[in-house]
Amino acid sequence: MNIEKAVNVIDQFVEKTEVLIGLEMKVALKKVANVYSSLSKGQMEHLQGHWYSKDGDIGSFYLNLDRGNKRLFLEYHGISVESEKYPGEKEYFEAQMDNRLSRWDIHAFELEVVHQFFLMGNNNSLEIVNEVEGAKVLFDHLEIVGVDKYGNGVNWCKYYAHLYEFDIPERRGIVEFACSV
Repeated sequence: MNIEKAVNVIDQFVEKTEVLIGLEMKVALKKVANVYSSLSKGQMEHLQGHWYSKDGDIGSFYLNLDRGNKRLFLEYHGISVESEKYPGEKEYFEAQMDNRLSRWDIHAFELEVVHQFFLMGNNNSLEIVNEVEGAKVLFDHLEIVGVDKYGNGVNWCKYYAHLYEFDIPERRGIVEFACSV
């Protein structure tokens, strides 16, 4: 796995989607409608309801999307996503059942990196930064940001956005940890 590419994907994701975090629900639902405007009205409304049910938690929202809707979400925000490795549903299902393949062999890289970031975020408090490379610097910035340490997509995005804004290179440790889980 290319860790530099993975860091770049998370950097882009946080930079381009940060505006969704903390938006008034009515405004956020319009944004979600824009993202999925190419879908049928029923599908778009379903995804708006999905956003609403997650109460604006971008991580929980993303984790529960199918691969096609993840792709639309990233591409809408200007993040290039590589081609599907298994474009057909049957081949995709069979690849997931093949124990010889890792998730990196099956899923488009960018979709999987963001998925792993939010999976790590939803399953770990922000205090986990004490266990990754660059822990001292990362923990110091955790105190500076003052974000709630509860593990969810919103808190991890706020914290990572701070690290990105100030070009803290130790953020690489967070992405490495997320992609190794």
